Amino acid sequence: MTLPLTAAPGQTNGVIELTYDPALLTLERIQGQAEVVSYQHHDGSLKLGYAWAAGAAEGAAYATLTFRGQGPLHGRGDPGELERNDQTVDQTATLTLDFGHLWSDWTVTKEPTCTEPGEQTRTCSRCGEVEYGSHRRLPLSQRSLLGPEH
Repeated sequence: MTLPLTAAPGQTNGVIELTYDPALLTLERIQGQAEVVSYQHHDGSLKLGYAWAAGAAEGAAYATLTFRGQGPLHGRGDPGELERNDQTVDQTATLTLDFGHLWSDWTVTKEPTCTEPGEQTRTCSRCGEVEYGSHRRLPLSQRSLLGPEH
């Protein structure tokens, strides 16, 4: 996933701080696009400063971050901003990422019979969502093998 970090028009400098879960994300590339970009990066944490002499143009990105994650990865948002145009700001923002579901194997919760379908569930280990499914009924030819209660 590529995340462009944009500045407000006319903004001359700033400092941002971004934290993320390194078990889920790997920051693969930091590409600076402002005139000056400096950063400190440790697993799960990035602090980045940037500056332009004349200020940012409309929609200008000061840096682009490239992340690799487990499974499909989509996201949007801005990191928390610590400083803008030499003024301290107290602004945090949330970067929302969607890795898609990581489903467990199906677990049979009710065995199928000749007259009723069975039931099964699986759970996403990322968000806890439970998905429900059904098994086909057993063929009538198996009724004699299983007995009349099936």
